Amino acid sequence: MSTATDYHSRPLSHVPWTASQMARSLIASLVSLSLGAAVALTATHHHALAYLVGGAIAVVVIPWLFVVPVRMLPAITLVVTLLVPTDIAQLPILLQGTALGAIPLLVWIVRAPSLRMSPVIRALALLLCAWMILSEMFAPLHTNRGWAWLVIAGTALVLTALSPPQGLDPSRFRALFLKITTWLGIYGLIEGFILHSNVLFSPLFEQAIWWPALKDNVSYRITTVLGHPLVNGTVFAAAAVLAASELVERRDKPWQAYARLTILMGAVLATHSRSAAIALAVGIAVVIIFSRTQQQGQGNRRIMLMISAIVGAAIIISGLQARNESSGGQASAAFRVTVLKETDETLHGLGLFGAGPGQSDAYRALRQLPGWETTLENSYAELAVSLGAVGLVLIVTLLIAPVVVGLQRRLVVGEAAALLTVLIDIAGFNAVEGHTSVLILIALLTISIFTGVSLAAKSVKSQPGTESAGLHPAG
Repeated sequence: MSTATDYHSRPLSHVPWTASQMARSLIASLVSLSLGAAVALTATHHHALAYLVGGAIAVVVIPWLFVVPVRMLPAITLVVTLLVPTDIAQLPILLQGTALGAIPLLVWIVRAPSLRMSPVIRALALLLCAWMILSEMFAPLHTNRGWAWLVIAGTALVLTALSPPQGLDPSRFRALFLKITTWLGIYGLIEGFILHSNVLFSPLFEQAIWWPALKDNVSYRITTVLGHPLVNGTVFAAAAVLAASELVERRDKPWQAYARLTILMGAVLATHSRSAAIALAVGIAVVIIFSRTQQQGQGNRRIMLMISAIVGAAIIISGLQARNESSGGQASAAFRVTVLKETDETLHGLGLFGAGPGQSDAYRALRQLPGWETTLENSYAELAVSLGAVGLVLIVTLLIAPVVVGLQRRLVVGEAAALLTVLIDIAGFNAVEGHTSVLILIALLTISIFTGVSLAAKSVKSQPGTESAGLHPAG
């Protein structure tokens, strides 16, 4: 039996940290910083205070991320992405909408050994990296937000594909994601259908640019802790697709999976997001078609899922009718119709490398182009303006690759379908540049898929004939 002396004599990297110890250390650090912030509040301007407190928190948290076990970093990244809001007008403009999940994600990539990836995916990632750098070099304007977007997108899209970190357990990641989103979904249902008010988090968002537009809607749209209703729609649609996959594949407690699916589909309805509803329908259809398991009763569960999808679609369509007939809904639809025209007009005045990473809105405002007062309500249109047509093709190819690979592996069909759901949904709003936390969610799903594919490759290593070449990560 080891003694206390033996324990303290061991190197720090070998001392086991329990979850409670890590939580206590982080809480103690944050409490100390909060007390210091309270003292500074009386003598510091608001934005200067925000930078002061934010910098102090970063000084404490970032070293802490280098101490905790690597296996904790995927969960930390997910929790920060889903539960730490940044779409808050009280923050300095540089920090508003910033994906804080990029910090633990980057630390995770730096600390963990990387999975062996296909040369094709690595080549795509390197090409995209080079193109983004050239786009920034030749951009007609440069802003702090553009540089911040370049760092976040470089981490979430390029580094994730070039050197996906080990340490993520796909089943545990899925369980945590579904647990968080289910509780958020329950809160969203209460917010949207009972209280018609975000009683806990509305003070955080009341000064946001998009908040006044919610007042024009006939139907109340939920914001939860995720912020904009469209971001809620993206997260809940992806979670609902994962829940649908659980319903088909799970060996025990199918009714628990069915209840979770019902909650998450209800949360999608409560967002009144048409793009999320469409993406959800496609994602569930993909799950029904591609899910493969040896489990008894799978056929019955597929039928149950199909019936649930049909009933859910009817309810969601009925619920969206009021949104379609409202002035806000019709205006939103009109904006989306003009996206292609406005994008084409913007591209006419741009060079091969676009306006620069993350600069679509800034460029259109600078040039006073038609419709510059509103954002391009399509993430792919934003990318086309920011990085040019070539950059758009590179990103789309890199994003589709894990979907194609994941659908061929039983372990991660749900994650591949969820990623496809996100990629379809972001075509309906400015997610890529306006809500960069979506990029971190994409990165986490991508890593989960690559990890599952790697595990599947190792399990059949003795049968190389069963593994196909191409985009698959090397086993």
